[in-house]
Amino acid sequence: MEADGLFRYLRKNQVEQLKPIREGSCKPNPLSRVEIPKDEPGKVRRLGISALADRVIQQAIAQVLTPIYEYAFSESGYGFRPDRDCHMALKRLKSYADEGYICVVDMDPAKYSDAVNHSKLLQVLSVMIKDRKLLFLINKCLN
Repeated sequence: MEADGLFRYLRKNQVEQLKPIREGSCKPNPLSRVEIPKDEPGKVRRLGISALADRVIQQAIAQVLTPIYEYAFSESGYGFRPDRDCHMALKRLKSYADEGYICVVDMDPAKYSDAVNHSKLLQVLSVMIKDRKLLFLINKCLN
């Protein structure tokens, strides 16, 4: 589905789309796999792309959870964070360099989603999230 048709689709099918979510029987579509070439010759990064309707659900979950969990992240992190971007990270790095620091630690979370223990993640989420259907839906999205 093209992004242009999403709003019309959701308007027309909102009852059918919301019913499985409310019942806990929602089943995300399989990811489309795309390989993106890396700088190293012969190396690729495998990227999973969610179906557009699934992405809307994932974004809705993220909009609810981000304000709850944002405080727990390090002030030094800039990747995929609200109100933060790479320009802000570079300004911070420059200020550190101006203060005399000479080492930088760069951690790329690209492989994190492949290695994260889903059970442990859901256990951490369940401390603050008491809605079992939401936890079940998050588990399905992870898998």
